[in-house]
Amino acid sequence: MPPTKAVHVVRQAGPAIGGIVIEADVFRLSAADGGEKWADHFHDVIGSQIMRVQIDVKPGEDFLFNARGRVLPGATLLRQAQKSERIVFRRTRNLINNDDVFLHFVRKGTLQVHQLGHEVLLERGQAVITTQTDIGHGIVGGAGYSQSLRIPRTTIAALGGTIEDRCMRPISWTLPTLRLLTSYCDLIFDMGGALTPETGVSTVARHIQDLVALIAGATGDAAEEAMSRGVPAARLATILTDMRQNAAQPDMSIALVAARHGVSPRYVQMLFADQGLTFSQVLLNERLDRAYAALTDTQSARLVISTIAFNAGFNDLSYFHRAFRRRFGATPGEIREAAGVATP
Repeated sequence: MPPTKAVHVVRQAGPAIGGIVIEADVFRLSAADGGEKWADHFHDVIGSQIMRVQIDVKPGEDFLFNARGRVLPGATLLRQAQKSERIVFRRTRNLINNDDVFLHFVRKGTLQVHQLGHEVLLERGQAVITTQTDIGHGIVGGAGYSQSLRIPRTTIAALGGTIEDRCMRPISWTLPTLRLLTSYCDLIFDMGGALTPETGVSTVARHIQDLVALIAGATGDAAEEAMSRGVPAARLATILTDMRQNAAQPDMSIALVAARHGVSPRYVQMLFADQGLTFSQVLLNERLDRAYAALTDTQSARLVISTIAFNAGFNDLSYFHRAFRRRFGATPGEIREAAGVATP
């Protein structure tokens, strides 16, 4: 058995592969062991099951590796960080058993990819599409952090993507769809066990497929469908996450959020309107929820109500009290008293 530090099971256990337990749709893998044992260990989990590659590390060299993955219906997400003088990920003919495609995105360091007679050197912010049907290899040197997506070729083709024209061509971070895809994948990883069939895991996978198809050059009706389905869903999700994280900023506005996401305020309004919501309503509720949580938290007992309101993002105390009572049917002081939070 490998050392216990090598694997962390996130949710319920799934099948054991090579002595390692992988959970059904979320897994984490980490190690700080060099040498052949770890290379075998990696191959059993990532190499043979996800990426279909073998790993070559210089014998005796320190090898640091951490990976986290999500297996969705029709889409597999993997992000990994590694540190070594030189790591080679190699796909040989005996590892080819499907026609899936990969989109590799470099977030830190460099990745040198060789396939189809071409060589591409990716730096931070660049991506490339590779195939599972062809031999090839990738080389990482030093410290690196990257993200990979595995999608069935047939799915991308059905959505109008043209893999043959896009393989082994560097994709720039300036492409808005690539930036949106990476942000959306970050959100999916952060959701952890909250993403279940009941919360729309298949829908999320379809959104990812839409974005990859657009990156792969989808045109015509297929592109219009992806633009009307995956793009707005991913954009709204990332904007909502932004609002939750930054609602306490008093200057939060639709114009500010739109600028951060590279879209117009009108487009943001349309995203919310399609869900029967408004930007101001969502922002107000987020701030009120923050205030409510602080009022009922004993750790905030020493804070006066006005400070809690300002900390939640309100700059008008009278408006805060009116909005709070309208939302919760009681004053902030009454909510605090009902929660049994003693104040100085």
